[in-house]
Amino acid sequence: MTVPGIRRNPAKERRIHDQAPLHDFFRLHSDALAALGPVATMIVPTITVAPRLAGPTQRLERQQDIAPAAPPRVCDPRQLTDQLKSYAAELGISAAGVAAFDTKYTFAENVGKAVGEHVVVCVLEQNYDATQRIPAYRSEQAALSTYGELEQRMTALAEWLRDRGWRARPETFMGESMFIAYAVAAGLGQLGLNGQLLTPHAGSRCRINVLTTDAPLVHDQPIDFGIEGLCDRCQICVRRCPVGAITTIRNTAGSPRPRSTPSDACR
Repeated sequence: MTVPGIRRNPAKERRIHDQAPLHDFFRLHSDALAALGPVATMIVPTITVAPRLAGPTQRLERQQDIAPAAPPRVCDPRQLTDQLKSYAAELGISAAGVAAFDTKYTFAENVGKAVGEHVVVCVLEQNYDATQRIPAYRSEQAALSTYGELEQRMTALAEWLRDRGWRARPETFMGESMFIAYAVAAGLGQLGLNGQLLTPHAGSRCRINVLTTDAPLVHDQPIDFGIEGLCDRCQICVRRCPVGAITTIRNTAGSPRPRSTPSDACR
């Protein structure tokens, strides 16, 4: 009742990270990526959306390590943060926030790539009708094309910061870090019982991306939107998960977590 979002134990988090850092899932489990190859529900959407996704990704990657052309302008951090968020809204980004960079959230393969101690987190809402068709070609196309649109906007946001003399490095849609953790820290939503970011304006129907920067931005804070209480009352995801992978309650104290069963989930 007194903590907006998931209860945290920083010392325990650090200890666990030191013992077992995060890794990029598909690098750690390359067999999983290979298994997706023959799946038609991935091949068709990927091919049809490729021009709208590959172009933005390539342009973003070419600009990741570009240095500012001029020294930083003297500015007020609060004013710069407000201007950045206003520009993000002009670009069509659904919501933007700022969090502190935390190396715990970076996949081990990407450590050292961040260019500052601040993380700008952006979310872009994806098409409602297409999302309701999950699992389907159209829903996969909506997800991938939304990633491409968000990458275009993240590239523009990074250019905006570099024009003011600050370094800025956006990540690609595949991600070099845990986007959801940063989105919660930036007050853009809360962690749902299903492990997804649930936002107050679009639920989980959004795509997330981040950029790191050395610009002196003011950090946002986690916000209690009441989503955890909603999750605890709803639990549709628990009941409908075919393999019973979603637990009924959160593990906030390190105790064993009760699990649903496939039979419960399919009722």
